[in-house]
Amino acid sequence: MLNFALAVITAIPRLLLLSLWLCAVLPSKAQQDLPAVEQALLPMLRDSVRPDLPLSQGVEMVMVPAGAKLLVASITINGNKKTKPSIIAREIPFVPGQSYGLQELASLFETAQQQLMNTTLFHSVTVTAGRFDGNCVEVVVQVVERWYIFPFPYFKLIDRNFNQWLIDQRASLRRVNYGTKLLYNNVSGHNDKIRVWLFTGYTQQASISYERP
Repeated sequence: MLNFALAVITAIPRLLLLSLWLCAVLPSKAQQDLPAVEQALLPMLRDSVRPDLPLSQGVEMVMVPAGAKLLVASITINGNKKTKPSIIAREIPFVPGQSYGLQELASLFETAQQQLMNTTLFHSVTVTAGRFDGNCVEVVVQVVERWYIFPFPYFKLIDRNFNQWLIDQRASLRRVNYGTKLLYNNVSGHNDKIRVWLFTGYTQQASISYERP
């Protein structure tokens, strides 16, 4: 028993030295492994961030002195797949090369947007200042076009009411006019229209009309 106690007492200094050595070695080992852990996590972090979202987004502030005029350097039209640029340009109440006051130009932007919407060619219109270069401004007109082809079915009874046609005439197609109406807007991109009517049955009729403003 005495020998066992002496062995334990003599082993205590060795255990203390071993503990001190482990305390010195393990933290440094953990620090060496930490970059490897971070390196393994970086791809996961990159995958979790949407690439289209920038880390920082700056907003350009343009100071315009009171009473200063802005020169419209250019007008860029985007989104018009069918409509001709000339049809859009004629609804814009300002032209490149002219100078306007800030309030006047803002009012003209609203007027241009409203006049373009009044053509019924577009779902939406936005008129904005794209970029400033000194007192020069580039204007951007963004449009979203409508769908321009509209077919409509046509069905009309010749008899006085539905029961008379159904019972007396036995639902004969010879006692009705049926067919289709086709409205095609912006045919050539100049806000022109074609209307086609095709009827058959009791009365046969075909008509076509073309309108260009």
